[in-house]
Amino acid sequence: MKLTDITPFIGAELTGVTYADLERQEVLGAFADAVARRQLVVIRGIEMTPRQQVALAVRLGRPVPFVVENYRHSEVPEILVSSNERKNDQPIGVARVGNFWH
Repeated sequence: MKLTDITPFIGAELTGVTYADLERQEVLGAFADAVARRQLVVIRGIEMTPRQQVALAVRLGRPVPFVVENYRHSEVPEILVSSNERKNDQPIGVARVGNFWH
C-alpha cells in the first residue's frame, strides 16, 4: 500500500490496495485518515459493486441518499449517479456534482 499526494493542497492516490484490503481495519484506518487530511483519495483500478461501495461508506459514516430521487442509483439509493449523459432527452444523472460525494 502506497499513499501519494496528488497536489500540495488536496487529494491523494492510494495504490496497491484491493477491496478485500479495505476490509482490514489498519488499511481502512489509513484510508480514512487520508480522506480526513487530503479531502479526496483516489484508488485507481479497484473494482467495487454498488453494494460494496455502500458497505465501505458505512464503515466510514452514515451514507445519506441524495435528496432528488431521480438521480439515485436504481438499486442502491445511497449512490448518486454522476453523469452528463442524456437518454430520451432526459438526464440520467447529475452533471457537475463536485459538491456531493460521488
